[in-house]
Amino acid sequence: MTRYQFRTDLPYPSRLLNVTRRPIENGSDSSLQLLRFEFEIFVIEESGDRFRSTGKIASRDLIVGSKLDSGVQRYANALDLQKPANLSSWVNERLIGRWVQISFAETDPTDFRNPFASIESLETIASEIVEYEYELLVDWYSVSEVADDLGLSSATVRRKLAALEPKWGKQLVRRTNGGHRRICLPLLRNLL
Repeated sequence: MTRYQFRTDLPYPSRLLNVTRRPIENGSDSSLQLLRFEFEIFVIEESGDRFRSTGKIASRDLIVGSKLDSGVQRYANALDLQKPANLSSWVNERLIGRWVQISFAETDPTDFRNPFASIESLETIASEIVEYEYELLVDWYSVSEVADDLGLSSATVRRKLAALEPKWGKQLVRRTNGGHRRICLPLLRNLL
């Protein structure tokens, strides 16, 4: 899978899109929870007062519990959590849409990801937000075209869409008058 490569010489304004609970494969400690944080990455335009979406998503998995190490504490600080030892603070719907500033480190050669070098809270009140817009005629494809592009079977694409469509709806899948699916390939790539 191709991963996005982020520059290491500039910070990225980022918006929290989603927090998902994930299973801990070998964990029996019920006080710990593995959470995946997905951030939409923006760039600051030259004027300095506009954030433009890149359409890219960066995610990080954290194990949270009643005791936080310094690495997890920096996420709690950036997200302005009042009670970070309480799991419900991390999965609170009010966190979605919260802004942070992320700086990336050099790409890790083992998984080809840019680790987060830093994450800090970010105030965006004075900024104009330019959302990512998909070009309808260019970025929407049939299931078989998406399968070919991603190197997957059509059945696998359909299964992935079944899991993702309830959350992403018409941003991800639209139906033609004949009932055929049209998939927003850039968004699906980001989600996978």
